[in-house]
Parts: sequence; C-alpha cells; structure tokens
Amino acid sequence: ISIRAARDVFREQLSASLLIWLRDLACCKFRPLARVFQGKINNEIRAEISHQLCLRWVAPYRSGYLADILERQYNFALPESEYGDDDDAMDVDDYDDPEDDDDDEGASSAAHDVPEASALGDGACQPAASRSQHALGPTPNCLSTLSPAEDAANALSGAADDSMHRRGRRRRRSDSDDVLRQQGEERASPRGFNVPAAAFDGGQSMEGSPPSLWLAETSARNNGGGIVPSTIHAAMGAAAEAVDAARLSLARIMQPSAASGFPQHSLVPGGFPHVAPAHAEYASEAPSHDQMQELLEQQDPDMTCDFGTRQCIQRVLRGCGQQRLDWFLIFDLQLWKEVRSGLRELYMATLMLDSRYKMKIALTFARNYPRLSRAFLTQDRAPEHSVLLFSVQLFTAPTLSASLVDHHRFMYIILDVLKSFFVQPTPILLRRHGVILCDTESFRNRRYFHVFHDMRYLAGTPQVRNWVSSKHNFLATYVGFIGLFQGMNPNRRAILQHVEFEADTWVNAFNVTLQVAKSCRQFAECYGISARDLFFAMRGTLRKLHYTVLLMAEENCSFIIRSAQDNNYLPQNIGNTVNSGPDASDSVQIGFSTHLLSTLWGKFYEVVQYDVSSNPISFHHPLHWFMAELCQHVKHLTDDRARDFGFASVRDMIFSAFDTSLDSALEGELAGSGGKPGPLYTMSPAEIPHAQRELLRILDYPIRVCVVMAQIRAGLWVRNGYVIRSQSHHYREVSLRENTYDQDIVMIQFFLSIWPDTDHILMTLLDRFGLYDWFSGRPLSSRVYEPFHLQYMVEEFLNLLIVIVSERHVATGKNSLDLARREIVHGCLSPISYSELSKKIPERLAEHTEFDNLLQQMADFRGPVSVMDYGLYELKDEYLDEVDPYFIHYSRNQREEVEELLKERLKKRMRKNGGDVDEVPTYIPAKLEHIKFGPYQRIGMVLHTPLACQVLFYALLHATHTANDLLSETMVDEALQLIVLALEDGRRGAVAREIGGHDAADPDSGQPCDRGGLWRFALEQGYPSGRGAPMNLLGLVLTLGLKPEMKQWKPKLDYIYKLFREGGPRIVSCIDDYYAHLEATPMGSRVLKSAMEETKAAERKKQAARARQAAILADFASRQQNFLSQFGEEFDDLSDDEGASAIDPVAPSVAALDNGKGKDADMARVHRPLWSTPSGSCIVCQEECDGAKSYGILSLVQANRVVRTAPLADAAHVIDILRLPGGLDSTISESGTVLPQSPDEASAMSSAKSSGPSRSADHSGVASQVAAGAYGAPSGLKGFPVLYHERGMAASTCGHLMHVRCFMQYCQGVESKRQQQPTRNHPENLHRK
Repeated sequence: ISIRAARDVFREQLSASLLIWLRDLACCKFRPLARVFQGKINNEIRAEISHQLCLRWVAPYRSGYLADILERQYNFALPESEYGDDDDAMDVDDYDDPEDDDDDEGASSAAHDVPEASALGDGACQPAASRSQHALGPTPNCLSTLSPAEDAANALSGAADDSMHRRGRRRRRSDSDDVLRQQGEERASPRGFNVPAAAFDGGQSMEGSPPSLWLAETSARNNGGGIVPSTIHAAMGAAAEAVDAARLSLARIMQPSAASGFPQHSLVPGGFPHVAPAHAEYASEAPSHDQMQELLEQQDPDMTCDFGTRQCIQRVLRGCGQQRLDWFLIFDLQLWKEVRSGLRELYMATLMLDSRYKMKIALTFARNYPRLSRAFLTQDRAPEHSVLLFSVQLFTAPTLSASLVDHHRFMYIILDVLKSFFVQPTPILLRRHGVILCDTESFRNRRYFHVFHDMRYLAGTPQVRNWVSSKHNFLATYVGFIGLFQGMNPNRRAILQHVEFEADTWVNAFNVTLQVAKSCRQFAECYGISARDLFFAMRGTLRKLHYTVLLMAEENCSFIIRSAQDNNYLPQNIGNTVNSGPDASDSVQIGFSTHLLSTLWGKFYEVVQYDVSSNPISFHHPLHWFMAELCQHVKHLTDDRARDFGFASVRDMIFSAFDTSLDSALEGELAGSGGKPGPLYTMSPAEIPHAQRELLRILDYPIRVCVVMAQIRAGLWVRNGYVIRSQSHHYREVSLRENTYDQDIVMIQFFLSIWPDTDHILMTLLDRFGLYDWFSGRPLSSRVYEPFHLQYMVEEFLNLLIVIVSERHVATGKNSLDLARREIVHGCLSPISYSELSKKIPERLAEHTEFDNLLQQMADFRGPVSVMDYGLYELKDEYLDEVDPYFIHYSRNQREEVEELLKERLKKRMRKNGGDVDEVPTYIPAKLEHIKFGPYQRIGMVLHTPLACQVLFYALLHATHTANDLLSETMVDEALQLIVLALEDGRRGAVAREIGGHDAADPDSGQPCDRGGLWRFALEQGYPSGRGAPMNLLGLVLTLGLKPEMKQWKPKLDYIYKLFREGGPRIVSCIDDYYAHLEATPMGSRVLKSAMEETKAAERKKQAARARQAAILADFASRQQNFLSQFGEEFDDLSDDEGASAIDPVAPSVAALDNGKGKDADMARVHRPLWSTPSGSCIVCQEECDGAKSYGILSLVQANRVVRTAPLADAAHVIDILRLPGGLDSTISESGTVLPQSPDEASAMSSAKSSGPSRSADHSGVASQVAAGAYGAPSGLKGFPVLYHERGMAASTCGHLMHVRCFMQYCQGVESKRQQQPTRNHPENLHRK
C-alpha cells in the first residue's frame, strides 16, 4: 500500500483539471462560448494551444518568474550578463544531443586538454556513462547500440569536431541544465532516496547549487561502496574510462576475427575466442572520416544502415529538447498518471486536429521515440498511461507515416530500438556466434508488443510499402534483425532419462516468434510491387541465410554457451536456453558433413548428414519464413520476368544468389540498352552441384522441423515432458500456423519446383525421416525407431508428401479472400457457431472486411430456438465438392470424421434433389487445382520420378505384406492417395507436357504414344519383394485389387485402374495380359470368379433395397389416400398447417426406409410427442442429461411481488380483459387489439371503430373517476395499479442443467470451503438451498 501526501494528491488533481479544461476549450464544449462566437472560437483556442506547445523551451535565466522561484526556493543565483540574451543559443542547426556532446567533451578533454576540464564546473565534467542512466537526460544516439563499431565512431568522430565551440556553448547551458535535472530527480529518482548536499563536496555544501542525486548514485556505483565525494578528478577519471571504452570498441572491430565476414568456427573446450581486457591500451589516434566509414561497412554484415542514413537519423535526433513539447515527452515518466493521460488527450484535441501542427508533433515524437520506448520497456511502472501509446494516432496516418519513413528514416530507429532491447542482455561473444539468450528479462517483458505494433502500423500504408521495397539497405537491416532469432531456443531429445525441470523459456521464445513472424509476412508483401525488387530481396535473403547456416549456431548453441561459462565469460545461472535431457553432451561440437545415398538402380545423391533424433532442433527460423513469404509472389516469379533482368530462368536467378557480381543485372546494367535485352546468364553444369549443396543446407532446416513434429506425435520425445509437446502444438496452432508451418511447406514446394532432379530433395526427406532403409526393402533395420514408431513415421512421411503435392493455394496465386473461402469450406462442414469458427480461422482472414458477407453466402444460418441454444452455420450443399479430406490443417482423426461426414452430406443432397442415394460415389477423387503460371507448375513432378515409384511400391508392399499379417489401413490409404494424385496431375498442365501428355502422338503412325512418369516407371521398374521374382508397382496394385482384405479400398483401386489405362496402348495391353494370364490359371480364375460374384451380389442387394423402398412409399401413399377419402370432410375447416398435422399423425422412419431391414422396419413409425423434457449437458460434469441420471434445471425460488390480480375497480382494465379472446391461439397486435380471424369478426370490429370516440370518452371518464377515487389525483402516467400486486413465491432460472448428484457434490464443496475459510464473506448461501 502506497501512502501519498495530500499535497501530491491535490497537485495531481489540479493539474489534471487544468488539462481537461484546456482540452474542453479546444473542443468548444462550453456552450456560452459556442453561442457567442458561433462555434469558431475553438479553432483559435486550438491554434494558440498548439502554438504554445511547439514554442522553444525558455531557459530559466530568461524567465523572470522561473528565476524568482529558483532564487527563493534554492538560493540559486542565476547568471546575468555573462550569458546575455542570445536568441540563437539553441539554434536548430547547432543543437546537438547533450549526451553525445558529453561524450565528445569527455573524449576531447582526456585526449587533448585534460587540465581545461576543471574549468568547466561540476555540471560539465560529469561522466558520460553516468549521464546516460539519468532518467531526465536527453535522447542518446539510437544507433550507438547497434555495434561496437558505431559506438567508436560516435565517440571518436565527435571528439575531433568543434570541441572548443561545443564547450563554450555548454558553459552557457550548464546552470540551467543542473536546475532542471535537480527538479526532476527530486520528484522521481531511480532509487527513491535523498542525498545530503555535503556528500558531493567532501562534507561542505555548495552554495548556489542544488544537490544532484544522479551524480551521487553514479559515484556510488563506480566506487562499489557508499556515497563518496564527487571531485573533479573523479569526473576526469570517468571521462578517461569512457575514452578507453570507445578505443576498446574500435580495437575489437579491427581484430581479424571480427572484421572478417565469418566468425571462428573451430571452437574447442578451453579455446573460446580471446578478448582483450578492458585495461588494454590502444593508439589514441582517431581514424579519418573515410576510414571509419569503410571500416563500418566492412565490419558487420548485419549493419543497421548505411552512413548516409545514420547521418539523416542523427539530424532528426539532434533537435531533441528545443520545444516545450519535447520536454513534455521527456518528462512523461516523471508525471502523475492523470496528468499523463490528460496530456495525451490534449495532444489529440489540439495538435492532431490542426494540419499545421500535425507534422510537428509527429517529428517531435519520432525525435524522442528512443527515449520514450526505452522508458516504456524498462522503467515505466504504469505503462498503460505512457505517451508511447499515442503512436497509434500518428503512425496510422498515411501522410505522417510516409514522411517519417521516407524523409527521416524512422523505420531504422524502430528496428534499432527492438534490436538493442533484445540483444543487450546477451554478451557480445555469444552474439558473434549467432546465439541469443531467451531466458533474459527482455524476452520475458511483453511490452515490446507495442513497438512491433508501431512498426506494423508504419508498414501498413501504401507509401511506406513502396519505400520498403525500393530501399535495399533497409532489406539488409531487416534481415539482420530477424536473423537474431534464427535457431533460438533449440531442443535436444532426451534418450535415456527424463527431463527433471521443464523450463518455460519456450514461452518467451514463442511470444517473440509470434510478432516476428507477423512482421515477416507484412514486409514480404511489400516486395510484390516490382519484380526487380523481389528478385533482389530473394537473393539477399538467401545470402543472409547462407551466412547464418555457416554459423551453425542452432546445432552448437549449448556448446557455445558451455564454453563461455567454462571460460568465465558467462555466469553459470545464465544461458538455460537449450531444452535437453540430462544425458545430452555439451562438450562435443557438431560440424557440417554430407554423405552419399544411392537408389536401387545405382544413382547416388549427396545429402546433408544430420540426425534429428539426437541433435538440437529449433522451431524458430524467421529468415526461412521471410524467404517463403517472398516465394508467394508467383505473378513475378516467371521465366519471362527473369529474362528481363538478365537471367535465363528463375532457377538460374536463385541458384546464382551467392554470386554478388550478378546483382548488377537487377540494377539494369546487364539488361541491355536501347530496349534490347542483354546476354542471359545461365549456370554452367560445373556450378550447379556447388549451388545445390549450399541451397540444400538452407532447405534442410524446414525439413527438420517437419520431422521433429512427426517424431513428437509418434512419441519419441516423450522423455522431454510436456514442454516439447506444447511447442509442437503451438507451432501448428491457428495463431501461428499461417506464418510458421505453412511457410515451411511453401519453402519445400518452391525448391522442389525449381530443382533439376526432384529425387535429390526426396532422398533428403527420406534420410531426415530416417526411412531410407525402410523404403529400400529393409523394413527391420531401423536403429532409431521401434516397430510402432516406425509405422507412425512412415504414415507421417506419406502424409507430408500428400500435403506438398495437393496444397496449392500459394502455387495458384490465391489472395486472402480465396484463403478465407477455403477456411470456411473446411470449417463449416458440420454445424458450428460463429465464435467457434473464428477460433479455427487465422485472425488475418477472420478480420477481412468481406469475411462476414462470404460466410453468409456460403453457409446456411440456423437461428437459436431456445434460451440455451445459439446460432449455427452449416456449409451449403453446392460447396461440398470443394471439401478436401486431406486438408493441410486436418489431423488424422479429423480426416476420418470429414470423410464420413462428407459422404452423409452428399447422400442428403442427393435425397433432397430427388436422386438415388446409391448413385453417390463411394470414393470421391482428389481435387487438384490446375497451376497455369508461376514456378510451381512442376510441383507434381516429385511423384513422377523413379525414387517416388520406389517409395510408393514399398509403402504398399510393407503395409499389406507384414510379418504378422497386420494391415496398416492408414498407410495403404495414403499410398493409394499418392498414386491418384500423381496420375491426376499427369493428365494436364506442365507435368503432362514434361512426361508426355495424352495429346502427344507418334509422328510416324499417328497413334497416341505412351506416357512417361509414373506410368512408365510403374511398368518398367521391378523391385525385390522377398517373395520370388521382382515385382513392379502396377503388378502390385493389380494384385491388391483381388485380395478380400482390400475390399474397403475397392472403389479407389478401380479408379486407379481407370487412370492407369489412360497411360497409352502399352500399359493397357499389359493390364489386359495380366487378367488374361490370371484367368488361365485355376487359382486366378477362381479369384476372378469370386470377385465377379461379389460385385453381382452387391448390385442385386442394391436393387432389392431400391424395390423395397419403392414398395414402402407406395403402400404409405395408398393408406394416406384411404384416410383422406374417409375423414377428409372433417378437416375442411382447418388451416393448412393444422390439416397437415392431423392428416399425418405418424410418419415412417427415414432410417427404417434407408436401412430396409425387413417387415419390422417397414412398419416403423415415429410419434410426435406433445412436449419434450429439457436436454443438454451438465455444467459440472459435462455429461449429457438424457434421463439415465436424475437431473433438473437450476432455479431461484423466492418471495416477490410479481404475482398480481385483476383490478376489477378499474374500468379500463376490465374492458381490456373483456376484449381478450376466449383462447390465446389468436394473434394480438402490439396495441393490444385482437386481429380478426374471419370476415365476420372483421366487420364487427369495423362497426366498433365507427362508434369508437363516444365509447372511448365514456371509458376515459369512468377510468378517471375510478383513479381519482381510489388512488388520489391523476398523475397522467398509465401503468398497472400497484395495489393489485400480491406477494407470493416466484421462480426464475438461467436454463442450465445439472445432475442431482453433481448438485449435492457442489453443495458439499461449498460447505467445506466455508469451514476452511470462516472469516470470508462467501457469496453462496446454503441456507437458501
């Protein structure tokens, strides 16, 4: 509990009242003023308030009022004539950041003129390191935290420029700065205690100078003890230390290990990179301007911005402190809560409503943004009142956002704020090796969400999107920022022992990933404007990925941290960012290696060697997600667009990304001149293997994520506890999946489409899943998986192939509205409420402006019918054909449910249209969208290769010919689905043209030629099956169709036979020869004969059921006619609804008609009950209340005055009672008049209306007399007489159901809680039970 003085409360409320008064004046909320000045006075008041806020800050010695206060309160004598009234003392061009000036002064004083520093006074020689920690100090250079190089540049370059001129100008400001600093520190000190003035001058108080708490704290920290005197020598020593730190930063830059593009990779225990101690001496000569610029450009590949941009940002930040508005923003952290909120409202009511000052406040806000964000992220105890939240009013305005980003490079400032915030707790030694610590306060503090939102606000305007795509330096800055989080928080599988302590570091990492992934999507969308900018962004991102992959920080994260801790560079309690088991070893460095894998026909492929089940794996790869987002601009990724910029194809543009000399083609230098295209670049065959190896290293990370999620679902990571399952769940959860898992799939699809030989990537998938031996005919040779795990991993691998081939929303170039349509199709197949549907759809799509209209168009709405019910949406029948059971976001259980539900819906649609239910196909073929353009046209070629045919063969063979004769239904279904996808995709499009489509013909004979691809390999390639001669895929499929245990897949197999027959004359003759040869053998003839008999028996059964159903309907129609002929006259006076209900008292059961199970089913009837008991689920146990257990409705029975009797003494009420009909089945209008139900009643009511005025007068007279006599004087208010209300018992209910046993358990729990906590005032009252 905080206790405040009444004086402070009064000051806060008075200040807030004044601000509210100013706001109301600006908004013209005072009606007398509005009437006198005709509503125009608010414009003048608003302009005057805005003008006063934007005026320059008046120094204390220039204001007589402030000078009088300072002289009386602090006994502080202000200078008079020494400083004069120079109006240009704080000129815009000459004003520099005071903190930078202090650094410059300290550097120059220590290096050139140390004795002169003593003449500057105590306020001028305060150490720069201490002044940066002062809450009221001006904004520092935001780029000083980007790298040690820029720290050195700011310190040393400023030391050589105009130090004497700055020193003289600072003398004139020193006294006023001290006063302002003292005023702020007294009210909001970081420590919150006062320090005697005698502590600053060796026990003697300084007359004429206020005490400085900030200097005392700095001295205490520097000396490691209590408060010590702050002398001139101490200040000079601190300045010298600042110079040494700057020189140290410069020396670190110039080391060969840091200046080169890559860090040292040969890390061994005890051999961590050596860093010189802080007391090392270096040369004091500062490098020249050109040398420093060249050094900065060569030092850091993640350089935040170029030199010109840094100068522009410094000019923006240099004006901090000139205006009153600057100081209001700077002092925001020290103000009271109500004052902070009041100032924010005042800004919106004045500056934001005046076009002349809107840009001024935007520039002022941007100028102070680094300080405000730093205070908001680390120091603010009431962040909800921070002025930083005012950014949404500024950055959502397109003109302001465009000006700040284009002219003042504000986007760099935001990125630097975020980068400094996240990397500051991580030691620089870890950062050099690509490691960032996730268990720091920066990751746990979620206030950075607001800074990410500011960046997204800026990037949401069209002008900023154009700027982002055209500025290549910003691309380097952004990929350098998101590269910080590449491979963070890796996980290693616990093999022998369980994880003892499950840390929550992964939660912090996923919170950051959520924001970073959203920014990746937003900034990647900016590059869809120009093909040139898109190509440049893709090549630059690939180079950044290549640099990050070379670091191997994800694989060696635990080794790097352990080496740093062993060499005392990192404390032992920091760095717990690797989730691994106790049996994991951190002393072994993991290096990069490849190995060769061969197919059964002798072709070798070089793939990356990495074991997911024993090595670290991370879920966080923002650079891959950004690259995948860039790959979604399919309209620009065509070979024609690539040729416009000097590349023969998109493949050549991607494969040559590591050659920076070809970037000049994107600048137009190789595109020719005069409108004529220049020479096209095509990679030579000797260069392709090297490019494939480097790109395969990049592609390996998304594949690893897919593998580790499959292993987690299979149960291999069970010893890692609940943490690893939570990470896998959230990675595919609706809030992240669109930006994470979906992007991994897109990345694999893109490289499969442009890869020369897709078997190379398919072999990588087999090796990473650990299934190379299984798909090579050796199913029992796995060293990692148990038999159950092995079967599950095969199913996950086949499902991944299905998703890669069939998921084509990116390949076809769909927009967000098309994606929302697809989500509605797969989410509304069964009745679902709007809230539940919104939870299943990504937020970006659910918030689309046309989402609600699209939902109403595609789904039928069924409104609630009771208090406990709610509205439901169900997909319309015409959109059922768009449902895909193998939707990417369906789980295995959901897929089976969707298949059954889809069949029922199709039967229902057929029944509604009057068709035969038996005509609904048992198998619904796969629906593949045709890819007409873009790089993804070859995505289907992955299933038309020899290795793909081998995978399909052994998947079917091992699933149907297991050692213990156990049939794997899921594996068989997925393998057959892949065959269907391959054959469907080979019938048209680019895949059909590449393998030889159905339109191709032999030029000599003119007959259609045989197709290639899977048709060819299924016939030509034979594989050892372990049971006799080699077998091909076509023969295996034909054999499975004759097995009785494959009966449930008979429709799918028949469809596959039909597609195989479209492969040409050769494959058709082979199928016919197979059946002819089979029929010639005794066993084969019996098999064919039994199969034909089963088919005929099934057809006869269908015909019998059809005839039985027709007979039932005919019998029911005849009975209905007989009933009408006997009793039809009695129902002539009934309405249509009543007649229908009376004629049809019983109805035949639809289920009985459909099932057709005999005479009992034919005579089944369903009686319509007159009433039904309430049904639903118990709110305690969530079980259905179906009568198996006694239950009831929760209600409250209490005495009240709801019961009332008829006021017979009131004539008006008696007349209303007499006018009511005898039954309540009639319709009553809102006015209380009974509507006529027959022509006679209508004529009677019309005659009553003709004599209405006289009767109304009589009635009103009687009513007034009764009211006057019974209730006193008439009030003019008409209502039910209060005297006729009676007190009685009434019941009210919320409608929830509860079992009696659950209710008794609930009451017992309440009673026990009351006994355990007798002093509390419990809301439950069991005495009223």
